[in-house]
Amino acid sequence: MGHSEGTVVGKFCAIRAPKCDLHGNQYQKNCQPPPVGWDAFFFIQGKQERVVKTFEAHHTVCVACVTEFIALDPNIGKIVKETDWCVNEKLNMFAMPLWGHTIKYYANMFEDVALDDLDAKLQAGKLFKTNLPPLFANIPQHDYDHNSSKGYKQEVDGKLRKLAMQVAKTAKKNHEAAVTQLKSDLDTLSTYFKGELVRRGSTRCGGTHNAWKTGMKDPSSNWYEPFSMANDGCADPRPFPVSGGKSKVLAKLRALLEALGRWGST
Repeated sequence: MGHSEGTVVGKFCAIRAPKCDLHGNQYQKNCQPPPVGWDAFFFIQGKQERVVKTFEAHHTVCVACVTEFIALDPNIGKIVKETDWCVNEKLNMFAMPLWGHTIKYYANMFEDVALDDLDAKLQAGKLFKTNLPPLFANIPQHDYDHNSSKGYKQEVDGKLRKLAMQVAKTAKKNHEAAVTQLKSDLDTLSTYFKGELVRRGSTRCGGTHNAWKTGMKDPSSNWYEPFSMANDGCADPRPFPVSGGKSKVLAKLRALLEALGRWGST
């Protein structure tokens, strides 16, 4: 199961909607950190259905995961029904960039760079010296390893499978305790995965901005790791978007701007 619209079971809301009926949560407005200024790097995604993307509202405990392994688990149905929890709460929301935002930022960065001195600056490692990281630096890309075979969703699925079994075990002894446990542990997982995404984006390869600079100089490096949502050692390797002849870097970046709609979720 990939992205889904979710479901509602009693007091338990696992539905993706602009504003959920049960708790009134607006998941896009509940994103943290607030994406102030990100709209400067918006892009149009898709060809048939064109959508303006300023940021991606990510549920840290994903809608599809919590629907499949908690909300629809028949072994804990009564517990779920009595658990007052919403997948769209602030605690469970996180604003994330997409590949398109990163490409557009770094492409814009090169607008005033002359081709005749690009090689020298790149070799000397001075191309980025006067440029600040993007506002969405050190946050993985929402469309990189979200649904891959060893990606983020698989990791969340595993945690929720275990949680469902633990709650079912508790319920055999104490029904009320199981209701409390389910809400508490889901909130704990929301906090845990948000912290993990920040760690993965900010510490691997020195963070996303440093990793991009590394990729510019050494496309065969592990530059891609902080951009991936997957856990350590599980990132799907990718070629650097603009590797090749140094004198063609500028042209390639600009060409990528025209192809943003082709960056899909993986």
